[in-house]
Amino acid sequence: MTQAPRARLVRRAFVLACAVSLNAHAATEAVADEKIVHLADWATHNGNARHTGYVPMITKPETFFVKWKKKLKVSGALNIAATGGGNAYVSDQVYFQTGHLYALSLADGSIVWSHEFTSNTFGGIPSMHAPAFHNGMAVVSTGGHEDAALWGYDAATGDLKFRSQISAQWETYLAPTPFANTLYMNGGYYGGAYGFNSRNGGQRWFTGLDQYDHWTPAVDNDYVYAYTTHLDVLDRRTGAIVKTIADPGFEWWGYSVGCAPVLGDQGEVLVTNAHRLVSFDLATNSINWVQPVDAGYYALNQISLANGIIYYGKGNFVTVRKESSGKQVALWQAPAGATIESAVVVTKNLFFVSTDAGTYAVDREALTGFVWKNASHGQLSLSREGVLLITSADGVVTAVQVGS
Repeated sequence: MTQAPRARLVRRAFVLACAVSLNAHAATEAVADEKIVHLADWATHNGNARHTGYVPMITKPETFFVKWKKKLKVSGALNIAATGGGNAYVSDQVYFQTGHLYALSLADGSIVWSHEFTSNTFGGIPSMHAPAFHNGMAVVSTGGHEDAALWGYDAATGDLKFRSQISAQWETYLAPTPFANTLYMNGGYYGGAYGFNSRNGGQRWFTGLDQYDHWTPAVDNDYVYAYTTHLDVLDRRTGAIVKTIADPGFEWWGYSVGCAPVLGDQGEVLVTNAHRLVSFDLATNSINWVQPVDAGYYALNQISLANGIIYYGKGNFVTVRKESSGKQVALWQAPAGATIESAVVVTKNLFFVSTDAGTYAVDREALTGFVWKNASHGQLSLSREGVLLITSADGVVTAVQVGS
């Protein structure tokens, strides 16, 4: 008699335990069936070492809101921001003026630390370029002769960790490209590429290339890809040129490239050159295809790439093309004849582009009109925390929460 209630309690506990176990198993299976995507920092030009401009994040325009706006003391228009360690890193475009590098909290826009850059020779620094983030370091390059250097700062404290001299001849550069423990960048008195240790700034190698500026290399596990008048493929660890793929149709339009190579998903490298969009086939060491585009001298002529689709903004339009052939499949026109002034930032369901009339979000499937607009405009980057940063010509940074 006294055992019956206890037996019922044991059976009930067993049933409850089984139910919990089954529910937990179902939850585990649900997680296993869902592909886990680890988002990366917007670490360099067009986001990553492949320069795709793609962040695999779902962005819902009905939830967008402006987190903060910050007016900075600057001498010129703001470069594209980099993000990492909970901060945004922003520099200004200067010409023999005082340059600035800021670390801004992504949470509220407060200045975590800042530095001014001047020249012992000229007073103002000849040029200053977009920053990058890697291994807890914020890095930025300056131009000129004796003022040309790569600077590395502790991302949390702003303490200077290194200043590495660069040989240069008044060139301007896109942000360095971080990969593994190395920073790769354009440089050299007569043109070339550098590899620097990302922790202490020590030079790993330098390779002379054609003398063109306003580019940065793409990087993968084995190689560094540099486009000037042709595509050079360098050994990532030594800088030795492994192969060169000729570009017989190259159009000369000054000594500035205006883009970084984009590493595609189909064994190719994509670049813009004057009035051309070019695909280099790495397997056959030849040109895969060429399509006509509009570009501008000494302008940002950067394509973005996501899920086999190329996005390229110039003038009043974003052209949408197949990666496999370069053929145009759609065209998005900026409202009211506005002129596009940024590269395209792509998420899983939308793309963002800035014009002189504002910044727009566009549905990637519909490709008509827009689903969101903000009056701020300039250069765009998108952090792993889902913060869209708009860096403007008037020194204002606008942070919009577009994902989580």
